[in-house]
Amino acid sequence: MKKLLITGISGLLGSNLAYYFKDKYDVTGFYHKNRVAHKDIKMHAVDMTRPDDVKHNIDLCQPDIIIHCAALADIDQCEEQPELARRCNVETVGHIVNAIKGSPTKLIFISSDAVYDGKKDKYCEDDAVGPLSVYGRTKVGGEQQALKAPRGLVARTNLIGWNILEKRHLAEWMIHELSAGRPIKGFTDVYFAAIYTFKLAELLAAAMAVDLEGVYHFAGSNAISKHDCAVLLAELYGLDKKLIEPISVDQFKLKAKRAKNLILDVSKLQTTLHRNIPTVEESLRRFHADDRDGLPQRLKREFAV
Repeated sequence: MKKLLITGISGLLGSNLAYYFKDKYDVTGFYHKNRVAHKDIKMHAVDMTRPDDVKHNIDLCQPDIIIHCAALADIDQCEEQPELARRCNVETVGHIVNAIKGSPTKLIFISSDAVYDGKKDKYCEDDAVGPLSVYGRTKVGGEQQALKAPRGLVARTNLIGWNILEKRHLAEWMIHELSAGRPIKGFTDVYFAAIYTFKLAELLAAAMAVDLEGVYHFAGSNAISKHDCAVLLAELYGLDKKLIEPISVDQFKLKAKRAKNLILDVSKLQTTLHRNIPTVEESLRRFHADDRDGLPQRLKREFAV
């Protein structure tokens, strides 16, 4: 089996990818402060901001492929601590690139739709980036580092999935609040092309099989508003849609600027891989079906320390 290294394995995407790939690759995971364990996955505690630590542990693993998920992803924290964001989201990528120099290891960098300013109707990979936040700017910097690696692949995305730690991503938070009978606000003017982590994993597997390189959108084939996302989740889970208050993002005080229109054109990926890309609605339905099948509980149980 080929060796796959996943950084940020305690995070939402890292853990979900590790679960998907554990029977297909010899998987190793890097975590930092949040220790996790899994009987089928080798784990290393690594400070990705320290180049010597990164190189030492990559040399130990000698991976064929690295999927770099580790990041400071809290957009508002990045705004408050830009230097920390730069170290976590830009410099760490450079450390990996330097560590694999001269080796055949492939690097896949998980980027974000936050690299765009949201002023266009739809973005393709060749469009100029124009991030509105520190987080977005550091993701651009990370991309630039990743593309220095031979055969480097940049995957721009927006995710929904399951946390193994005690925190909640957008879809999880919406379900939790509505299930508790608490009202939530849904932005009617923020559109995103989210993809479910396990749908993303399928696309990454196909990309790895053909050694895809360059910049690609790994996202939903359409986009919906944050408000409509909440409404669809409420319908899937049989929750009260009246608890969802439609508002503009302009009415909500956020520390970091968010782009309103992040619709990503995925035709390049679809054509290259010869695969249909799921819609946001299809991702949400799969998210719901996996929940009903007990996947979130299995994830937490299998990765428990």
